[in-house]
Amino acid sequence: RNTTITPLTPRELESLSKINPRMTVDVAFRPSGMLAAYAALDVSEDSDPTTEDDDEAPTIVHKIAQHAWLWYNRVDGWNVGLQAETGLSAGTTVTTKLGYAFDRKKIAGVFGLSHPFTVGLSTLSLFGSVADETRPVFDSDLYGLFLPGMMAYGGYRDYYDYYRRRQIRFGASWENSSGFFKASLAAQLEQHDSQEKNSNYDGWFREIHQRPNPEIQDGRLGALALDIELGNDRVGLDVSVEHAPSGMPGNDFDFTTIRGAGRVKFNTFFNDRDRPNQLLLIVTGGASSGSVPLQRSGAVQGAIGFVSYSGSLRSLSSQALTGDNYAGVFLEHDFTTGLFESLHLWRLADSGMGLVVFGGAGRVFDGSPIQTDLPWYLEAGFGLSHFFRLPVRVDVAWRIDEPGWAVRIGKINL
Repeated sequence: RNTTITPLTPRELESLSKINPRMTVDVAFRPSGMLAAYAALDVSEDSDPTTEDDDEAPTIVHKIAQHAWLWYNRVDGWNVGLQAETGLSAGTTVTTKLGYAFDRKKIAGVFGLSHPFTVGLSTLSLFGSVADETRPVFDSDLYGLFLPGMMAYGGYRDYYDYYRRRQIRFGASWENSSGFFKASLAAQLEQHDSQEKNSNYDGWFREIHQRPNPEIQDGRLGALALDIELGNDRVGLDVSVEHAPSGMPGNDFDFTTIRGAGRVKFNTFFNDRDRPNQLLLIVTGGASSGSVPLQRSGAVQGAIGFVSYSGSLRSLSSQALTGDNYAGVFLEHDFTTGLFESLHLWRLADSGMGLVVFGGAGRVFDGSPIQTDLPWYLEAGFGLSHFFRLPVRVDVAWRIDEPGWAVRIGKINL
């Protein structure tokens, strides 16, 4: 067997069997109709690069959208502001964010400076920042603030709980030349304050009475934070360690937390295609010691209203499994169009629609806010990517530990 030859797909084999070897292009595509006589005229001309349109300059609307610092929640109401990152001489970068929370009636802002130094083939950066803003009690790189805010405004349960954080942060970061490895070490001085629910808006297209915002453990935090990022588009590992010793000046807390997330993605079938079949594994987890305050919780992510992304429990609606010690495992396989081709469902395959199967499990070890019949929250389901030729994914998820199902929309991975 010649291993350099790519095997044909079932659709290609079927098409090959119908080919007439005596057919030519001139015969198969002979011009017809009133203008057929003009088909042989060569009317092409070399393109003149001087006549090509220049890239359109971004409009004011595009600039505002790019620099908007915008969200909604039941504490701030609407926070409307702008953010900008400005490069100065010698590589210094200035980051500015400024907004106004209309229901809280407070100004929110972040100001930061960073400066890089070239060390061999790597980059060492020094940075510092000050901030006064409303923050969720757990961080989510998966969703951020804008999407959960829009869902809460639309009438879904507010995904986060919130507190006010005033912070001074400074430290150093290191990045190798390929960008595969990044690490930063920072000292953080913060003042944490509870925030009351200020917005009584009951939803745009769904009516909901949002829950009160819980109190946190108010106080001053002094901590050291270590962040490590490893990875590329195939494999990745993010680890964050925060240590707040009781003996640190200006510190009312005493705890240590470690949070991590890892992912690996590899091809399984149809490897020679632009969209090969892929298996994606995501593992998240966290552990802690000492007395961890509410505002330093970790979480296994759930869905945001009708939206969910890979690495979340899709059947868990508008909330997360929060706690100090937790774990989540997510596995999905994207068959792309291969399975539809094998079943001779050509209309679906030609549209680019793909099939995805997935499963997820999550657990909080120090008391889960979600009632489960089993120790782990379990789910499984399937999804259709490029649904109706759109760059989205529609998933149907079944909860296993307790009967229930949900339909979600998410991002495609292929």
